[in-house]
Amino acid sequence: MTNVAKTAAQTTLGIFSTVAPFIFEPIDWAQSAVSIVGDILAGNFKSALFTGILTFAPGSARKEKELIEKGAEKCLAKIEKKGGTYKLIDPKTGKVMKTGRSKDLERRRKELERAQETKPYKFEIDKRTNIYEQQRGREQIIHDRYKPALDKINAISPKNPNRKIFLKEAEKLGY
Repeated sequence: MTNVAKTAAQTTLGIFSTVAPFIFEPIDWAQSAVSIVGDILAGNFKSALFTGILTFAPGSARKEKELIEKGAEKCLAKIEKKGGTYKLIDPKTGKVMKTGRSKDLERRRKELERAQETKPYKFEIDKRTNIYEQQRGREQIIHDRYKPALDKINAISPKNPNRKIFLKEAEKLGY
């Protein structure tokens, strides 16, 4: 099972385990959860959640609906895209000085603001994704595009056997 599929399956279980005991029949829950994994794999988290709500509880009472919505909000908060790629831009020239990736962009922004070498530059999020392979590929793409002065090495070594995989995954993020 790939990391993406494993994350999708865990997310699906997390979404519905919050409210399933109160509303769903176990068989219905299992059958519908499988179809919702597709939405999650495609990154359509809200769609997956609300498809689940409509599938599992179509005429539920107001209290049950509130319970589902609260469970959905908690689950969405857990699966928000915190990671991705970024650029550091010189505010005087507009030139990209550094590119990178992180599983937590907010944490990385704070780290770069504290570092003397990068403090003067503006942090800008390039693309958001929690998928490691997409982060690696996108980091290389923006590194090649901007050739930033502060980047000392390639994001992905030309000898890395996974280089093509990373770049192909990054294409899913668009340009």
